[in-house]
Amino acid sequence: TTALLLAAARAEPSAPSRLWHEVMTSGGAFLLVGLLGQLLNFRKEVLRTRLNTGVLCDIRVKLYDAIQGLCFRYHDANHSGDLITKATRDVYSVHTLYAETIFVGAEIFLLVAGSGVLIALVDWRLALLAFSTFPVALLIVTRTATRMRRLSREASDQYDLVTRVIQENISGIRVVKAFAREPAEIDKFER
Repeated sequence: TTALLLAAARAEPSAPSRLWHEVMTSGGAFLLVGLLGQLLNFRKEVLRTRLNTGVLCDIRVKLYDAIQGLCFRYHDANHSGDLITKATRDVYSVHTLYAETIFVGAEIFLLVAGSGVLIALVDWRLALLAFSTFPVALLIVTRTATRMRRLSREASDQYDLVTRVIQENISGIRVVKAFAREPAEIDKFER
């Protein structure tokens, strides 16, 4: 029997060395997957930045081209400060919406869908429980987005007004200084 035990011990590694081997293999695989994930994430961010910059540049060029093509009547009826605002802040807002909503939305959708599938494979009842809060969350997000849209429009209108006052003041600075209107213009800007 002793010979059989010695032969079995030589044929099968001991439990601690087997555990050590599994830990090292799993740890190495985890590290490799993590490094690969970071490398792919870096590449994704580089591509996303290039795409976003290109789209932002295209939007600005098309807007500038459109502004140049507008008739004199349009330019007379609209303040140049409003056009400047649209060419800068509004274009950047569209870019942010495009960049963040599309990319982050796609990532969140894939994460939620993948998690849902994995949870459902483990236990379908757990998946139903986990996703039962979605209607409430969707209602909260919808109401918040509606309110934020209204507040954003109000802030945008105020920003247009501030830009208009600055633009008019700078373009007419000689008149302001000639009539010593600086305090009145500062008061107007503060309001």
